[in-house]
This record gives sequence, structure tokens and C-alpha cells, in this order.
Amino acid sequence: RLLRTRIKEHKRNLTSVIAEHRALDHTLNFDEVEVLDEETFLGKRLISEMTYIKRQRNAMNLHSDTSKLNAS
Repeated sequence: RLLRTRIKEHKRNLTSVIAEHRALDHTLNFDEVEVLDEETFLGKRLISEMTYIKRQRNAMNLHSDTSKLNAS
């Protein structure tokens, strides 16, 4: 999907971690979003996403999706 489409999806999803963050009066700068990786294949893309999430110390993402990754 296009980046702008994905941003719209995040803004509209009322049950996401982003929605919870915004409900606490925190703001997100959607104008400075950057693509960290591009991958055609879904499986590889999901692993890449999990890897980026796992590396973050203060990420908003729930780390439940990364439970299958090695801790190293």
C-alpha cells in the first residue's frame, strides 16, 4: 500500500495503540513518517517489522507480535 493509505488507516483505527496514545492527549507527527524498509513478500515484511519493533526501547507498539523472535 501507499504510505499515505497506511497513515490514513492508522488515523482511522479507533482500537489501535496509536488511538490509545492519542486518547491520552499525546500527539503524533504524521508529516514526518518515514519508511524504514520495503519488502514485497508478506512473510519477510512481517519479520522486518517485528525486528524494527523489537529494537525500539520506547516503542508504542505492543511487543506481543515479536514474541517469536529471538531476544538477541
